[in-house]
Amino acid sequence: MESLALFKIALFLVIIIPAPKQSYCQTVNFAVYAEKQEDCKEFAEAAEKLRKEISERWLGYVVADLNSPCILDLKINPNAGPRGNTSFAFQFGGVWNFRMELVGPKESLLDSVLPHEIAHIVLACHFKKPVPRWADEGCATYVECVREQKIHNRMLRRFLIQQRTFAFAHIMTMKEYPRDIMPFYAGSHSLCEYLVKLKGERHFISYISEGMQTQNWEEATKKYYGFEKMKDLGNSWHRWFFQNDYAKLKMVSTPKTTISSK
Repeated sequence: MESLALFKIALFLVIIIPAPKQSYCQTVNFAVYAEKQEDCKEFAEAAEKLRKEISERWLGYVVADLNSPCILDLKINPNAGPRGNTSFAFQFGGVWNFRMELVGPKESLLDSVLPHEIAHIVLACHFKKPVPRWADEGCATYVECVREQKIHNRMLRRFLIQQRTFAFAHIMTMKEYPRDIMPFYAGSHSLCEYLVKLKGERHFISYISEGMQTQNWEEATKKYYGFEKMKDLGNSWHRWFFQNDYAKLKMVSTPKTTISSK
């Protein structure tokens, strides 16, 4: 009887107390669901703006509109660590079923997490097939705000000192995320930053396209950046990283390691 009474009370509460209502706003490419209407509108407009800006900056043109709007589930929470996730499917020569989830403080979502996720969408729409993980994450982290990029660089310095490094020849062809994910993220960001600073975003995209097409990253690297071997790229990047002003932190010594090409 007690169980039945508790069940009736629970049922009553479900019927009487409605679930929190979600607001909604749709633009050409994004359908945003959130608690507040003004947040829906702000994030939908920001997503459209970022999609255009990132496309023009990295590709030289604006990618075509999505086949259907990306469903964006927005959960603004000032007490949650900022995070995002985007999924889509490569089918019939195109990209379909875009879904995005954003959780965290509003400012961090707008200045870093949303740009990161939009970069994934832009690259997917351009290549229409899976992009090498390092390039995908390198580009996505590179469009985050300066504050977040500095965090990636600080982490990478620590990983290099701890010798939690990676082999360039392996990372170039990696299709799945490694178990030790944070060194991968930090390293991908720094490598992308280095190559972009050498010859720009659009040259970088052409390089990725060549590597994806030929699957010969050493030849592509030689053709687009002039490095004879992958280890030459690794060592040049390593020297650049520790010579950068933003990379100078208080530490006893600079590690004298090299990057393996195996």
